Amino acid sequence: MGLCLVEYAREPEGVHIIDQHFVSRRIASPADAADGLALAMRLDRSEGARLAMAIRGFGSEYLIVTLPSADDEVLRPVVGRELARVYPDLEQPVYEFARSGFVDRRISERPAQHGQPRQELLVGAVPGEMARALSDELRAHGISLDHLTVLPQALQQLYSEIDDASEPTGVVLMLPDGPLIGFFQDAELRFVVEPPLSLDTTPEEELETVLEQLERGRLYLRQTFRGAEMGRVLVSADPTRHPALMASLAEKLGIDVRAFGTEVNAPELLIALGAVRDAEGPSLINLSPLAESPAARERRVKKRILMLGADVLVALAILWAVSSVWSLKQLSARVATSAAQVQHVAPQYSSMRAVAEARRDYVREAAYLDSRTADRAGLRRVLAAIAATTRSDVQLEEMKLTRNGAGWTADVVAVSTGSSTASALFGVDRFYRTLPATIALVDRQLVELVDISAQAGGSTALRFHITFAFNPSTALQ
Repeated sequence: MGLCLVEYAREPEGVHIIDQHFVSRRIASPADAADGLALAMRLDRSEGARLAMAIRGFGSEYLIVTLPSADDEVLRPVVGRELARVYPDLEQPVYEFARSGFVDRRISERPAQHGQPRQELLVGAVPGEMARALSDELRAHGISLDHLTVLPQALQQLYSEIDDASEPTGVVLMLPDGPLIGFFQDAELRFVVEPPLSLDTTPEEELETVLEQLERGRLYLRQTFRGAEMGRVLVSADPTRHPALMASLAEKLGIDVRAFGTEVNAPELLIALGAVRDAEGPSLINLSPLAESPAARERRVKKRILMLGADVLVALAILWAVSSVWSLKQLSARVATSAAQVQHVAPQYSSMRAVAEARRDYVREAAYLDSRTADRAGLRRVLAAIAATTRSDVQLEEMKLTRNGAGWTADVVAVSTGSSTASALFGVDRFYRTLPATIALVDRQLVELVDISAQAGGSTALRFHITFAFNPSTALQ
């Protein structure tokens, strides 16, 4: 392992690199990392430095999961359970996730009433004790660990900054301690591999390893995204360590191979810049103990929006008060004239009005009785359609119907079971997407998703709560 340190300044046209340092010694503990960083930062002249960092090793992990689209508070416990399943040895993990692209394998366009396709999440995690130890060691040297992320997130930020093309692309970063290879589709990171390499690996063996992983990623993109064909590879490598890598890849793969980040020859420097961009971006993964929690960040954003909304309302109230003074004077004169005309003709129409009002009441009562009869029949058909939507893996627990004007609002609580979290989630997803196929719904929402596996005899079980609105007379398609 080693360290790469970049000192930068944010300017209107982008990031300006002031200085860079490389520490090639062995980094075996958070204390070693803090000592190396402090030495490279020369804290005798820059006391009180702030650090954004991308980490590899030290127990850090990441994964890309595909889940139904939902709010962060609904997805967080599901992501935590999946992280524990994939990495059971990860102790007291600190984890965050960033939303990536949607995955839709259907060829036809997805109608709006069928909802959104499933969404990919990039999850980063580090052992909680390690993160705290690293932050404490750095603080002892006068360094504040403001941002800590994983390599795939830094790679995603780099791709968005440097290239951002939507075509299927492979990106190879030949880092000193082993390559990092990512695969992008629609400008989103879809697959990551870090092939292990021994210290005595020859350049020919390293080339074969990279070629093997690129072919693996090409196959993944083709199978996952309906035949998407990777037509190019972007490479960042130190020319002194890998002088013929790009030419060899182009010859073996037979596709376009070009440099990634032409202004920077060192891939570890690119990763450092990716960590900087993630620290300043809106969709970030920050695993530092000093990071603002997602809930606190959301409260801060909402408070800012509410304050702006209050300012707008005050301004509108002032404008309304000014305009109302003049309008009120004109309206008073027109009302007085109209009242005098009504008083003159009112006696002539009083008897006719009584007859018309009686007939109108009879028509309303008849229409009301007809609508109630049709409403009950339609409601029975809708309930039968909801019951038919359930499968053996989804059981209804509660259904509450509330009249809302001419229509109804439904609250449905059900439990989906399966052999794994993914299969249980697919049961929720199937029920969620099957409802609008038989019933014309509006305002369909997944408002709650709770893991209840502990009470389900060992199998995976998720209780979910769905709300939607419908009109019984037009609900069945």
